[in-house]
Amino acid sequence: MSFISWLLFCLFGGIGIPALPLDLFYDFCNRPKQRTLEEMMKLKEDIIINAKRIKNLGLDCKEMENKNYNKRFFMNKEKRQYNDTLTKLRAATYILDKDYKMYKIQTELNEKTVFHYYLGVVLAVIFSLISITWFIHM
Repeated sequence: MSFISWLLFCLFGGIGIPALPLDLFYDFCNRPKQRTLEEMMKLKEDIIINAKRIKNLGLDCKEMENKNYNKRFFMNKEKRQYNDTLTKLRAATYILDKDYKMYKIQTELNEKTVFHYYLGVVLAVIFSLISITWFIHM
């Protein structure tokens, strides 16, 4: 019983321990930065343009659903076209949501949020050292 627990710990511990420093370092690399007013206006315009593009993709998907493209046979051209459009819609929605969250954070940027990212880098280095020593120990 102890051997099984040790084996599971090695498998799942090896996945989670290195992931935390990598996530913290990735967050630091993609932290919001101070931007000028012109850059913020450009970013806002890009978000609006992407939102309009997503709206058009959504209308295209709805039109295809009304024509029952989603209920056709497996190897049908219309169904593949519908699935491609739906995949593009999902990906664009995810990217727009991420961009909007970053825009919202950048408009409310203050010293507290900047400190949070630098603290994350320090913790990432410490946790990386702990992970390396843990792997050497194993």
